[in-house]
Amino acid sequence: MKHITFTFLLFLLVYSAKSQVSIGDIAFIGYNEDLPVDGFAIITLNTIPGSSTIYFSDQGLDSPSTWVGNTEDHWVFTAPTGGIPCGTIISFNENTTDVLTISGVSGATMVHISGTGLFNLSGGDQMIAYTGSTAFPTFIAGLTSDDGNGTPTCLDPITGWSANGGCIGTNVNRCHIPGGLTNGVNCISLYPNIGTELDNSKYNGTLTGTSTVLRAAINNSGNWSGNDASNYDISPSGYPTPSVTCVPLPIVLTEFSVVKDIQDHVNISWSTASEVNNDYFEIENSADGHEWQFVSKISGKGNTTTSQHYSFTDQKPLSGTSYYRIKQVDFDGQMSYTPIKSISFDKNDNYKSLRITPNPVTHQLNIHGEYTAKTQIQIFNAQGRKMDGLLFHKESESMSVDVSHLPTGLYLLHIHGESSRFIKY
Repeated sequence: MKHITFTFLLFLLVYSAKSQVSIGDIAFIGYNEDLPVDGFAIITLNTIPGSSTIYFSDQGLDSPSTWVGNTEDHWVFTAPTGGIPCGTIISFNENTTDVLTISGVSGATMVHISGTGLFNLSGGDQMIAYTGSTAFPTFIAGLTSDDGNGTPTCLDPITGWSANGGCIGTNVNRCHIPGGLTNGVNCISLYPNIGTELDNSKYNGTLTGTSTVLRAAINNSGNWSGNDASNYDISPSGYPTPSVTCVPLPIVLTEFSVVKDIQDHVNISWSTASEVNNDYFEIENSADGHEWQFVSKISGKGNTTTSQHYSFTDQKPLSGTSYYRIKQVDFDGQMSYTPIKSISFDKNDNYKSLRITPNPVTHQLNIHGEYTAKTQIQIFNAQGRKMDGLLFHKESESMSVDVSHLPTGLYLLHIHGESSRFIKY
């Protein structure tokens, strides 16, 4: 009897391990807000095991893991017992109130589990896919169509999703980037430019290639079309027939942390649950979250199904606020990235901490600190584009710049390793 019990438990463990859906196994490829129906579409970028579950919600997040305090809906999708092949397009349309009709796969179900706000994507919204449970979600894909316009302006120039700091609140159309996901890698901000939001959106890029290549293409907003007039055909027949070569995710990341120690060094650590064709990792840092530089290289374990732990200490971190990420490189040269982590240090003794006034600003922005006339100052818009043609003037212990000609919106000022956001009215 003990032998039978052990065998049964082992079967359950193996079955459970095979039944998990991981980050990047699906991607959103379509989204409709206008009449006649709201709906969305996904494509599978890995084989989805039989009877596995994926949760979907139009409820936003006001932190990496906390749902906003409203009553938007959550649904649970259950795959058919035979599973779903890689490269399958599935669409969900609300033809009847709170009933999402599935197209593209037989034997699957979509059941409403919580929320009283009705399924409504109008006015800029988001779709979040996760596993686990609503209380303890593990996010696997996401899409936001909100451009951050409004009062207050709400757009993070680094992630392209809604900025934190209180601007989200209970707003149904704003969403923090889901924890564990990286914009452009396994989730997408469709309109990371204030004033560009459109109601209906559809991926119009290639659907032929490896799952790694397609995942990057689909999560690139430049490969999407949008309009404010009418719904797109986001049914499976509305897309070219996919031809996807399944490539296992190179690593399953279980932990990534960036902390400073008492010596003002940065301790970087990460862990993997498994690795496939993993050649090496490169640690990168950035002063602004856009321009990245090499820090160190760590060899991977190749192919392994056992947990691995890695660590590195950066003894020469950037001053001010800086960002870290890890690039993972396969033996065949394909790459993936971890989410971005930030960390802050006080300024070096040679400089005072950055302070800008006024903020918000209409005409003249003053930059306070011990900066020389040759100090390099850069200003980026919310889409990460450097604003050229700005004239800076040295005035005692401050610099000033005329920003009156800049369009209204959120900007990031970068100087000597420090960054600060400001709003131009």
